[in-house]
Amino acid sequence: KSVSVEAVAKYGADIAVEKTDDAFIVALQNKVLTDYYTFLGTGTLKLTETSWQRALAMAKAKVLDKFAGMDKDVTEVVGFANIIDAYSYLGDKDITVQSAFGLNYVENFLGYRTLFLLPAKYIASNKVIATPVENIDLYYVDPGDSDFGKLGLNYTVEGETNLIGVHVEGDYSRATGDMYAIMGMKLWAEDLDGIAVATVKAAGTGG
Repeated sequence: KSVSVEAVAKYGADIAVEKTDDAFIVALQNKVLTDYYTFLGTGTLKLTETSWQRALAMAKAKVLDKFAGMDKDVTEVVGFANIIDAYSYLGDKDITVQSAFGLNYVENFLGYRTLFLLPAKYIASNKVIATPVENIDLYYVDPGDSDFGKLGLNYTVEGETNLIGVHVEGDYSRATGDMYAIMGMKLWAEDLDGIAVATVKAAGTGG
């Protein structure tokens, strides 16, 4: 991503860089999350329920039962639901919806430690997904790997886990400050049959 001298002149360097950094991070995050949510939808523990609340409850029950049968411990179950469905259910209930890194979620809701509320591009209406946190893995390559530096590619990493590496340099030919980012990151689930995918279908409907 690039920050132009025009943007710096208009907003100041700090704001101009922050605005483009935010857009860049969201684009990188969306790439990882889109792949992950698509994968979650392939979970093989399928069920159909007659209401959104029952779908949430039974999806959790199904994964707890499945993991118990495999003699695997479960500390927490996380859920994923369509944000319109969630707000329709919440109505005027006194529930606090939180946001972090562009993700909306509620904590300690209907037995879920965390329930993520996602737009339709990630999860369709009348669908709920649940899986234990123990079933979620993150694979990544450290962008600060010293061998990359041997190629003249030096990336700065921050935080406890080196997920994204960045390098910033000026381009005088275009009068921009350019940031390059590299990441090798994949969210995964170990057991497809440990992912419950519940569909809500009102009683008496066909199909």
